[in-house]
Amino acid sequence: MKTSIVGVGNVGSTLAYTLVLKGLTNELVLVDKNLQKATSDAYDLIHSLAFTDHVMHIEAGDYDATSGSDVIVMTLSVPWDPSYKTRNDLAPGNIKLYQQILPKLKQLSPDAVYLIVTNPVDVITYYAIKDVGLNSSKVLGIGTLIDSARFRKYLSDHKNIHPDDIRAYILGEHGESQFTALSISYAGGEHIKEEAEAAEAFINSSQSAYEIVQGKGYTNFGIAMATSLVMESIYLDNNRTMPISTLVDNLWGVNDVCLSIPVIIGRKGIVRTIEPDLNSNEIDLFTKSAGIVKDIIKKAKEEI
Repeated sequence: MKTSIVGVGNVGSTLAYTLVLKGLTNELVLVDKNLQKATSDAYDLIHSLAFTDHVMHIEAGDYDATSGSDVIVMTLSVPWDPSYKTRNDLAPGNIKLYQQILPKLKQLSPDAVYLIVTNPVDVITYYAIKDVGLNSSKVLGIGTLIDSARFRKYLSDHKNIHPDDIRAYILGEHGESQFTALSISYAGGEHIKEEAEAAEAFINSSQSAYEIVQGKGYTNFGIAMATSLVMESIYLDNNRTMPISTLVDNLWGVNDVCLSIPVIIGRKGIVRTIEPDLNSNEIDLFTKSAGIVKDIIKKAKEEI
């Protein structure tokens, strides 16, 4: 399997290292506007292979080097401006960036699965599907996978249960309108009903990214691990279920927007979407989240 990472900044570089450690691809191509940085990362990763139990071809290159990729991970982004208030302010600039790059990548690798990490991820995922014309089953926004992982970690602290044994999701927008699907949260078949504990876990998970950014200017480890989990499901074709931003089609009356819902992921991308049994309040929150993301998409396109 050939994987290309487009954008070798803090997230792309950390993801590349994670894929090498886990051996989740056979070929790895690093692409960045700073070719010297990508090349240096490639050499450094090549040297690290001596400490693993697997082999992998690693190289840096331009967009042409991605030709024939099975998976393309998009982590590139315009720089953060101090005037920005939320990740949504990145939308116009990143759509312009994708306009320049994504059509060429599509031409070079027409059958690739695309993992969208760039923020605002729901908006960029929608653009990749609707404007570039990529197959919706092959475009996966990392979305609330990282938020759900944080939520499970904080819940696990309350319950004294390993986070991976807790089945709990954050759904909707990867942003301010995301919500906890507490009605379908379980551990060992036991329904998680402690609303106060869940509310505290949700607040902590929602604030954690901002706290990390305040401390070091970016997040990279958690999002790289989240993306590597998606890569693992593709590489092993093991049909894992996880919340991913995807095109919503007639789900609780919501259409034509990308939001995070549970999906099954295999070698070809999204095998199928799952319609969880949410309660009426959660469905209202999902509908509200859809309206907010649609407004962001509309505003971003007006500003381009």
